[in-house]
Amino acid sequence: MPDNNSADPKPKRFRIAFSFAGEKRDFAAKVARILADRFGEDKILYDKFHKAEFSQANLAFDLPKLYHDSTELIVAVFCPDYPNKEWCGLAEAERLSGSLDAAERDYREGLRIAHVVEYQEGGAIVTGNLALLALSRDDWRGAEELAREALALAGKVGRLELIAGNCRRLAKALVRQGKKQEAFRHAGRAVEIYQKLGSPKLAAAQQILAECESS
Repeated sequence: MPDNNSADPKPKRFRIAFSFAGEKRDFAAKVARILADRFGEDKILYDKFHKAEFSQANLAFDLPKLYHDSTELIVAVFCPDYPNKEWCGLAEAERLSGSLDAAERDYREGLRIAHVVEYQEGGAIVTGNLALLALSRDDWRGAEELAREALALAGKVGRLELIAGNCRRLAKALVRQGKKQEAFRHAGRAVEIYQKLGSPKLAAAQQILAECESS
């Protein structure tokens, strides 16, 4: 008699799903085409292969389910400008749908991969995004710890945008805990770097600096 416990699990709709920044579309498209030629377009979660679903108004709410419930493997494609995309790809959809736990799960998987391949900048980026998630949960102590770790990693990489971003996150976490003196130092550094870079994030850093200066 057949053993029901040994039956194969029901296959998921997609073999592979892509998460990528817009400027990496050409690369993602080439890889998606190679995989589609082998497995079929219907088995690859890529927007050009499923235009009807990706054009829906409620995509931000449905996309996390497609990734997590209907996909065997998720491929995330990083880019040099990733630090400017605090909520990108799948994590953006999860944030918009309020799925912070799912976003954290994806970021921690990304962090694991960054460590495995010794991608130091990726580790700094993802750790900074985890700090953002902690801030969104009002977990000030957790955000402080993650932002400190991300800032140390960013310092080793030497990317000014990364350093400024994590200074800003750390300052916000500190000021929310009443540690205004230390927060002032980090907020001031973020403002200085953003001014140098001409970053649109300057205003946000200045707002935190103003909070540090308030009585």
